[in-house]
Amino acid sequence: TQSSLREKELYDWLSALGLIKYFTLFFREELWLDVVPLLTDDMLTQLGVTDFHDRLTLLRHIEALRHVPQSNTHVASVALDDMLTRVEQLAQMM
Repeated sequence: TQSSLREKELYDWLSALGLIKYFTLFFREELWLDVVPLLTDDMLTQLGVTDFHDRLTLLRHIEALRHVPQSNTHVASVALDDMLTRVEQLAQMM
């Protein structure tokens, strides 16, 4: 169904960012990936994302989502996950 696809996309995106601890918060507020690009730093703080590093990470990736057509958010989350994996592998080689 549409809602389970939205949940999976959100879960995959937060997981790829290493911020899965915020899944329940985003889920409870129904902040799906089609709405996430509208979030600001102040909104994240009001939602309860108080850790500065976590907010920066979210904001950086939220900015990237703003440039992805809505129909491609799942593709973008998979591509982001692949990119993060490659960066981690490169970092381990250094």
